[in-house]
Amino acid sequence: MLERVILRKQFLRNLIFRLQKKNWIRASKKLKRDKSTGYDDIMNEYILFGKTLLKPVLCKLFNNILCSGNFPEIWVKCILIPIFKKGNPDDPGNYRGISLVSHLGKLFTSLINSRLITWCKINNTLTDAQFGFRPGYGTSDAIFCLHSLISKSLRKGAACKDRPPTARDCDDVQSQGYTCSGVYTISLVTGRSANVLCDLQTAIGRWTVFQHRKDGSVNFDMNWSSYKDGFGDPYTESWLGNDKLYRLTSSRKTELLILMEAWDGVWKYASYSEFYVNSESDKYRLKVSGFSGTAGDSLMHMMSFTSPQGGQQFSTRDSDNDA
Repeated sequence: MLERVILRKQFLRNLIFRLQKKNWIRASKKLKRDKSTGYDDIMNEYILFGKTLLKPVLCKLFNNILCSGNFPEIWVKCILIPIFKKGNPDDPGNYRGISLVSHLGKLFTSLINSRLITWCKINNTLTDAQFGFRPGYGTSDAIFCLHSLISKSLRKGAACKDRPPTARDCDDVQSQGYTCSGVYTISLVTGRSANVLCDLQTAIGRWTVFQHRKDGSVNFDMNWSSYKDGFGDPYTESWLGNDKLYRLTSSRKTELLILMEAWDGVWKYASYSEFYVNSESDKYRLKVSGFSGTAGDSLMHMMSFTSPQGGQQFSTRDSDNDA
């Protein structure tokens, strides 16, 4: 019991402490002009242009609220405004409501929210599945992860019996009407073909999978020749081959999608709007741009612009080109 009391007191001590003037100034800079007011009729302009005079007053007010727990009643009241969307204006279902609340109340709660987020980050209390009210996370990320999980579930047990006679890549496969993910034969150049794993369901599909890691059954510490030609099994673990990557990315504009699943089942992704691999004569130099996603931009540090070519050359255990 004693241990719990001590932890509780420490928990509160880390959250409830007086707001400093610098916190208020930082938060007030985010206020926007020309915004409708709440019940108190206090405009953001009053706070922005009168911050020199208001700063000590509002800091004292906010700290009194924080320490006493007495939140002003007028700050929790709102003015509900119906906004017409489209359709018949006589139909109430064609309106959406917006709430006008006190700007001072929003300023105070933004300070508390910033403190809570900082505390959660320091104490690692938020899981990767928490998307709401977190900087850097959005609804589109949650939808993408949900879509990937649903697609993965639908793919279980699926079988592709027919194969297209000719296809340049998995985008071409899907364009011919095929919707089942699996291994397809594509034509890289005249007279040369390759078996590739096509993901035709994740994020509207059309993905040619060039690296697949699943259970650690394949050793990826391979030499230059192996990475050039490719190795492994597309269904389990594999590398398509740098020479094939060069031919795939040089023929048309290519996007890159990296999907990663943690041991706890949480998915993260990194997406690049442009992805190129140069030929072997340039050591399969990598070029990417246009990052978005939740997994972090781990490839951009390879984009060295100290050389005219830009981008990082490929390296293996027997061919070090990182310098």
